[in-house]
Amino acid sequence: MPEQPAQNHRDVDALLVAVEHELSRIAKQKRAAKQERRRLRRARRAEQARTLVRVGRPVLRAGLMFIASAAFLVGIVFLVLDIGDIRLFFELAAAACGIAAAMPSGK
Repeated sequence: MPEQPAQNHRDVDALLVAVEHELSRIAKQKRAAKQERRRLRRARRAEQARTLVRVGRPVLRAGLMFIASAAFLVGIVFLVLDIGDIRLFFELAAAACGIAAAMPSGK
């Protein structure tokens, strides 16, 4: 016996409603996945920046102290030999030492 057209029409309508519901659920999942991906990217970039600062800070402090020591030594040598304006080297040494001391240790 052939199916009733009205019954067939109701089945198709129910199937269309189910498909539309499934498509909207999939779209919501896609949006949630994109948001999570953005959140994870931001977190990864923030962690990379923190790692770079954590690694670079001691190197920068050591470099500043080396510059301060070298400027102080050159200032002493110029003072002993009575050459030029030695105040510049002592100011450079003091500035480098001050900046290195003002930097947070990160511990």
